[in-house]
Order: sequence, then C-alpha cells, then structure tokens
Amino acid sequence: MLPASALALLFAATPARAAEPACPATLATLHARIEEALAAAGAMETDRLFAAQRAARAAIGCLDVLLEPEDAAAFHGVGGLAAYLTEDDAGARAAFQAALAADPAWHLPADLTPEGSPLLGLIEEARAAPAPTQGPLAGTDGFFLMVDGEPSAEHPLALPWVLQVADEDWNPLWSGALDPGAPVPEAALDPARFARGSGALAQALGDRGGFERATPQRMAYGAAAFGVAAVGLFVASGTSAAVRGARQHRCIEDAACVADEDAWTETMDALHRRQVAFGWSGAGCSLLGAGLGLAAWIEGRF
Repeated sequence: MLPASALALLFAATPARAAEPACPATLATLHARIEEALAAAGAMETDRLFAAQRAARAAIGCLDVLLEPEDAAAFHGVGGLAAYLTEDDAGARAAFQAALAADPAWHLPADLTPEGSPLLGLIEEARAAPAPTQGPLAGTDGFFLMVDGEPSAEHPLALPWVLQVADEDWNPLWSGALDPGAPVPEAALDPARFARGSGALAQALGDRGGFERATPQRMAYGAAAFGVAAVGLFVASGTSAAVRGARQHRCIEDAACVADEDAWTETMDALHRRQVAFGWSGAGCSLLGAGLGLAAWIEGRF
C-alpha cells in the first residue's frame, strides 16, 4: 500500500462526488456515505473520500433515528481513515480507538489493511491502547443521552464521539459528532429548549431566546393578538377621520358653527393627531404580527 502522503498528493485532483445529505437524514444515508468513503479509499480517490467523510459527518448531525454502536464505529472508522490520509496519525489512532470502543468487532476492509501496512499498525495500536479516560456528561430530567449508540452519563475526553439526545419515547432531539475536547453544544445541554419544532430561532438566539417546544404556538397566538390590535387601531383611526370630516362638512354648510376659531382649530388638530397616531400604531402592530407569524412558521418548519 502506498504511503499516506503519496496517496494524498497523487489523487488530490480527483473530483469529489459525495452529496451533502438533506435534513433529516436516515441511517441509510449515513451508511451510503460510509460505503462511498470506503470505496473511494479502495480506488485511491482521496478527494472523493474526504467529501464522503464530510457528508457522513453532516448526516450524523441530521439523523432522525438513534445510532447503533456498530454505526458509530463505522463512522469513526472513516474519520480515522481520512485523518490517516492527511498524515494525522494521532487523530487516526484516536478515531480507530473510538471505533473499537463502540464495537470491538469493527474493522476496515482487508484490501485497505494488508499485513504490515502502516494503517493496520495504527489500528493495532488503537486496539492495544488502554480504555479512554471518561468525563461526566450532565443530563436533563426526562431526556436520555446516547454516546456512540449507547445510553451513557460519560463521554471520552480524548477521543471523537457521537452524542444524541432523545426524549422519553427515544426520539432524537439532537445529534452530532464531537471532536476530542470540544465543548458539548448548548442545544444538547438544554434539549427542552431545542427540541424539534423549536430549533432555528432558538439556536440562533441562544440564552436570549428562552424558547421551549411550544414556541411556534405561542408565537402564532402573539401574531393573532397583534393582528386583532391592528384591526382595532385602524378602526379607531378611521373613526377619528370620519368624525373630523363630519365636523368640517357641517361647518362648510354653516359657517357660523365656528364660534371660537382657536378652539375649533385645536379640536380639528387633535382629531387629526389622534387619527395619525391610531393609524401608525395599527401599522406597527401589523408589522409585529407579520413578524411573529413568520417566526412561528420558521420555528414550526425547521
């Protein structure tokens, strides 16, 4: 087998063909990306392998089902293969150790690991390594934490790992591949706020959002309330305009109606200001209602 540096240089121009998965992704999508990465490695198409490995990572973040340990192992395996081809032996060894920790029966295809190859040597080193140091993983009541396909309250500190957060019915609420030493994302630490149906705006706003799973409904109610207020304000503006117009019309027919011109002017100006204030307030409520309605649609959709 050629050295990793030779492979990376020799086939750097090979076009990548792995497509990024759409969310949500299924296990079939993940398996297809992993198989494509292995096939690309066998054909020595490095760019295609790297693209497939990135697509597999993206699929992990979009999964709508829980992983099995062998799935996590296969994912870590292609991550280690990609690290090996960039001459990151430490990263490859850590990924292979993560794969073996998830599934001791994991292995790469024999044609990629002939006897005596440096790649096989890294896998054997990973197999002989001591058990990885674990760190605590704080959970939330009513939610389950899955590490590399198994329920766990710990995670490896020096190895890559896959975290999934599930609800009481074991439906995934968050899924993602984490690098060694990377902080646990806020969405995984507080899944009640980031459950499906309340993700896009909530994750964008972070701590400032305070969103929960009922956010779309609450936003819709707020939008409806602003809409009702806008209608009321527009009616009030129209009523003020009608009253002002009626009084002006009466004065056209009876010029003597203005006994005190200053008082009359002040009354007309007050009616006009009230009409304008009601109108602008109605417009403001309309914009707020439309904004909340759009936000509710985004939250419910994504």
